[in-house]
Amino acid sequence: MLANLDHQVLVFFLIFARCMALIETLPVVTSSGIPFAARAGLAFFTTSVVSPGIVAAGYPIHGSGSDYVILLAAEIMVGLI
Repeated sequence: MLANLDHQVLVFFLIFARCMALIETLPVVTSSGIPFAARAGLAFFTTSVVSPGIVAAGYPIHGSGSDYVILLAAEIMVGLI
């Protein structure tokens, strides 16, 4: 159970990193009129909606912490593109 919870948290954080990078590059949302907390909340809400489907479909995370850092960097780069 705990290993499954750890996996869900790791997947959630990967999705959140991608959504946050995506939202930070959207022209409409990056204006100075929208505070960072609102953008982070939008990323968190989007992640909360999308995450259960991705976890249910099975997102494999294998390897050590350095492999996770590489996955995290890849998710951020995809969000920026």
